[in-house]
Amino acid sequence: MKTALRILIVEDSEDDALLMLRQIKNGGYNIEYERVETEENLKIALNEKKWDIILADYKMPHLNGIEALTILNESCIDIPFIMVSGTIGEDVAVEAMKAGAHDYIMKNNLLRLLPAVERELHESEQRAEKRLLEQKQKLAENALLESEERYRIVADFTYDWEYWRSPDGSFLYISPSCERITGYSPAEFNVNPELLSNIIHPDDRQMMIDHLKIPMDSEKICEYEFRIISRNNQKYWIEHICQPVFGANGHFQGRRASNRDITDRKQAEDKIRLLNMELEKRVIMRTTQLEAANKELESFSYSVSHDLRAPLRGINGFSQMLLEDYQDKVDEQGKNYIQRVRTATQRMAQLIDDMLNLSHVSSGEMNIIRVNLSEIAREIADELRKTQPDRQFEFINQEGIKANGDSRLMRIVLENLIGNAWKFTSKHPTARIEFGELHENDQQVFFIRDDGAGFDMNYAQKLFGAFQRLHTEREFPGTGIGLATVQRVIRRHGGKVWAESEIEKGATFYFTLPG
Repeated sequence: MKTALRILIVEDSEDDALLMLRQIKNGGYNIEYERVETEENLKIALNEKKWDIILADYKMPHLNGIEALTILNESCIDIPFIMVSGTIGEDVAVEAMKAGAHDYIMKNNLLRLLPAVERELHESEQRAEKRLLEQKQKLAENALLESEERYRIVADFTYDWEYWRSPDGSFLYISPSCERITGYSPAEFNVNPELLSNIIHPDDRQMMIDHLKIPMDSEKICEYEFRIISRNNQKYWIEHICQPVFGANGHFQGRRASNRDITDRKQAEDKIRLLNMELEKRVIMRTTQLEAANKELESFSYSVSHDLRAPLRGINGFSQMLLEDYQDKVDEQGKNYIQRVRTATQRMAQLIDDMLNLSHVSSGEMNIIRVNLSEIAREIADELRKTQPDRQFEFINQEGIKANGDSRLMRIVLENLIGNAWKFTSKHPTARIEFGELHENDQQVFFIRDDGAGFDMNYAQKLFGAFQRLHTEREFPGTGIGLATVQRVIRRHGGKVWAESEIEKGATFYFTLPG
């Protein structure tokens, strides 16, 4: 396969150019060439194409060989330049060689042209290889200098106290930051090898002496915390980490150590420990107070319940006796009044029960276990269905829903939420209640949804307050304690409860439980 050769010929004679090309083709080259004879065309050719060699006549009407050579030199392109001329004196040849021409050939001796071209091509290739090698070497040197500078900056400006010890124990490097921590300069550590041991706190010195007895080439990474006494007699806590250093060939080169000032951390840990001790004392004291308060509350609740129920039972009983024993002496309006008294006492009794339940769910120990909520929901729905067997009622229960919680309290939550759904769907000919779960942001969310009366979301903030009702007693009976009870139970478990609704389109109550 012929070697490609791109030749730029600066020549005003087409015939002379063809004669030169004929000689060069004898070398087996596949030649691509261009002939120019003006300064402008020469500059264009140099800018637009890449050439392997330039052959230039010395004397032309618009440009001479020396001028062509000057243009080439100004372009800073390394291309072999051979002067080929019919009339050139020795002085001109010398001038051309001084100006940078690589050779000159007489047109009457073109047999020299091919050897000269091949020689100059070879030398040009060698020059290119040399330049590439020099560039690579320069890049490598620069990279090494940059690497050394980066290492110096990283090592010298590290905030921690770093050092590198040789296999014989002497220091190869000590970072300037040692003076910030110890008060002693790197030079002082180099002059006095015992200085490192001397500044260690007496109570920690034996630990470090034992550490220094570990063979230097041990591959073990050691970590210690010890105290030092600085030049100004201040005590500092140091976190020491050291490890062996091996070269690329696996040869042991000593141990490198990093020493960090952790005095602030140690002081903070001491403060935290003292605060924790104080907090534990307060927790114990507060727990004792709470237990006593709970016992008092239970006693008070029992007393209130007993003291309130007794007169209520009397009012209810005597009202019943009035209706039964004196019904012929009391007119209809009187009977209505008596019945209203009885209804009020019954509602008061229910209110007392609900308040006691609210008090009980707010205190007392919880037994957290894995609870099958689906099973509890199904039992509650079955019990409600038995109270009104004729109701058109569909209960959709997602099976297998489990959560961590107190089984008794979870039943109270579901009894209130499902009971509310049952109550607030009672005025519709058919009812649909659903219990299920969904997942939001990797959290399990439980819900009870119904298609009942619903409520205005503008009043949603009142839902979970004790004695707060969004419907009248005549519309839907109740004491307004149920949702407050639900919220307290859920909060005790570390969860939250909320609701969404639209009037006459039902309501959905959501709640979460940890874990």
